[in-house]
Amino acid sequence: MDALSSAGWAAEADPESQPRRLPDAERRMFESELCLFFDALQSANAEFGFRVAKGGASFLHFHKLLNGEGWEFRAAMDAQILQKLLPKLHGSRNVLEPVLCTLATLCFAKRTWQLDEEGKEFAHVKGLSVEAANAARMEDESLDPLGLTPEGNRTYPAAEAYYQLSFEKILRMLERLRANGFTSFAEA
Repeated sequence: MDALSSAGWAAEADPESQPRRLPDAERRMFESELCLFFDALQSANAEFGFRVAKGGASFLHFHKLLNGEGWEFRAAMDAQILQKLLPKLHGSRNVLEPVLCTLATLCFAKRTWQLDEEGKEFAHVKGLSVEAANAARMEDESLDPLGLTPEGNRTYPAAEAYYQLSFEKILRMLERLRANGFTSFAEA
């Protein structure tokens, strides 16, 4: 047996070298979220590639494995948004403000995770896509993630965000962007 064939055999026998797969339900959820975030990041030329998607799926697999019964898709996806997607963002207000408003909308909105009548996509996706596009246009002040109620409270309280850690980071980036005209993931 030569070195190449024995190395191939070892790789096949080693369960650590096998690709990680999410169960179908979580895989569909992950793919749906990636598409929403890809579209948002694309407008700032900060889209991601296959490696980020593959690494994210692997992260979700191990996150689920390590958390066991208490595992939540939401916590794992929030971590991936914070670790892999938001660090790509840096730049001036005219470039980043619309995308940060879009991302804030995506991170704040609740998900139903129920399929539409056709069974092709999740029921919340179309409405969320429209709301995110409206937030990007920044024409409606009620969609401002930093907006305040007449009482002085945040219109969108961070504690109510679906992806809370990512939403809080986006708010800090948006505050810095509006104060300085520039922001980056590392500085906020």
